[in-house]
Amino acid sequence: MITLINSEDKTVEIGDNGGGQYFLDSQGTIASNGYIKVLISFDGTNYSPLTVSVGIDLSITDDYNATITLPPNSFIKFDATSIGSTGVKINLVKV
Repeated sequence: MITLINSEDKTVEIGDNGGGQYFLDSQGTIASNGYIKVLISFDGTNYSPLTVSVGIDLSITDDYNATITLPPNSFIKFDATSIGSTGVKINLVKV
């Protein structure tokens, strides 16, 4: 479980055998105008938005749950902006 507060970010590494479907669940109160961008990288440095469909970037603004597909050997960053001090908990579990 990952906990984000205010404008911090956390990164999760998806290893060699880790690709596939993951259940993404976020719970908590996000301040108005706050959000969490979900980004992906293959080198741990250059990140791009993770898209949920053509042209739609995954951005969490409230409680959220969905099954997403992630490639092996990647890094997933949860980048919070002004979400508030109460915190948001994120679970990312392989199905």
